[in-house]
Amino acid sequence: MTDRRSLLDPSDLTPLDLDLRRVFWAFIAVWGVALAVVVVLAATGNVPGRAVAVCATGFGLGFVALGWERWRFGPRGERGSADEPPTDASTDDAQADHTA
Repeated sequence: MTDRRSLLDPSDLTPLDLDLRRVFWAFIAVWGVALAVVVVLAATGNVPGRAVAVCATGFGLGFVALGWERWRFGPRGERGSADEPPTDASTDDAQADHTA
């Protein structure tokens, strides 16, 4: 029998620092390429029109996801990019005191 408390304890793992915008742009690009291919195939009559609708929906939902990410986490300028470490205001103030 499994101890339920151990299953419900919080994890000690740290979350990944991942820029979701890059992920969403990658999937938008993939859906865009798929949409272009399916439109050409639909024009020649090789695929049903429903395939175009599916690809267009995936393409559009990528932009919805970008909007959600911006709404949820704010613009890039407020939180910095994933490549730059966050700055601590207290260390900036301490450095300013030593240089003055």
